[in-house]
Amino acid sequence: MVVYLVVIAGLYVRAIVVLRRRGWDVPVSQQLLWWIGIALSATGLLAPDDHGSLLGHMVEHLLIADLAVPFLLLGLRTPVLQHIIPPFALAPLARMGRLRSVFRFLRKPLVAIVVWIFVLYGWHFAFAFEGALNSPWIHALQHISFVGGSILVWWSVIEPQKGRLHGELWKIGQLMGARLSGMFLGMAFILAGTPVYAGFYGEGSLHNQQYAGGLMLGVDLLIMLFALGFFFWRAGVDHDKKHAAGLIVLLAFLAGCGGSDEKPAGPKEASGDEKVIRDWIHQVNAGDYEEAADLFADNAIVEQVSEFRLRTHREAVEFNRSLPCKADLVGVESGGVTSRATFDLRGPQGSCDGEASVQFLIVDGKIEQWRQMPAPQGEVARLPLVPYS
Repeated sequence: MVVYLVVIAGLYVRAIVVLRRRGWDVPVSQQLLWWIGIALSATGLLAPDDHGSLLGHMVEHLLIADLAVPFLLLGLRTPVLQHIIPPFALAPLARMGRLRSVFRFLRKPLVAIVVWIFVLYGWHFAFAFEGALNSPWIHALQHISFVGGSILVWWSVIEPQKGRLHGELWKIGQLMGARLSGMFLGMAFILAGTPVYAGFYGEGSLHNQQYAGGLMLGVDLLIMLFALGFFFWRAGVDHDKKHAAGLIVLLAFLAGCGGSDEKPAGPKEASGDEKVIRDWIHQVNAGDYEEAADLFADNAIVEQVSEFRLRTHREAVEFNRSLPCKADLVGVESGGVTSRATFDLRGPQGSCDGEASVQFLIVDGKIEQWRQMPAPQGEVARLPLVPYS
């Protein structure tokens, strides 16, 4: 597990360097969250004598799974997520559609909670827990399953594949479901009249077991309270931004109807649009068309040679899959309500060269309109797209 930490830390540094060379500076705050997660994991794994007491063993598990994982996922937020795996490994993984489908299924909120409960309670049966204490290999498997289960629970909450953490209130229920299962287990340790793992720790370990249960209960309670406050606050911020975006669209419409040559007061802030556009092109380049489709609003309009509407999520997936070119984002210009993105095209096909421009209408983090812009000579820019039909 220590080797695992060294490897992923090195991969993270590599991703930051690659992104910086491409003109993308990952925020210091995001990098700090990652290194906090690494520090928590290292503390849990390198702490001395974690086998000496149930309390010490519980501290280890809480550090590497319950506390470190959310920090690591926050530090992985796109575009780091798309660059942390080197290209020689990313290409074969991108072609493993079945493996990606399994991961997409397991990280669904309700499925992830069931998996987490199964992992958490399964390993705390006496035969499994004591088996992990007696065998380094089983102990490593226990750690991997705890970390993996925690990743599944936190993934849909943090959504590292997206450019921004959204404040949907259902995420509170997701975390409460997972944390309550841990709280019930902690209460069982506190209320048990005899040591659960007497076969390893001895008959005199009851008080230590109760302290371990209290620690588990306390950590889960603090996570629940933090989630409750944070996501209510975030939902309020998102609600205000959505209404502000609607007001901008309304003002632009009224200004157009008035026939005035004056532009609406102040151009639209392009930074939010740019994050969505960067997120989208990263997903397309990585071949993750499901995630790219998630960035499109319901009934989004797409225009190339002709205009058509993406009526279902599957149509959005197929549209993104139909784009044969990879591309680097050159820049984004705000045009009031819409944003125009310029892309530098590259392989894998020989016709993928030059630049192409796409006009985006993005509302509340979702692409409402995607329109390929004509080249100056009136022809479509060299972007050999295949319209979905």
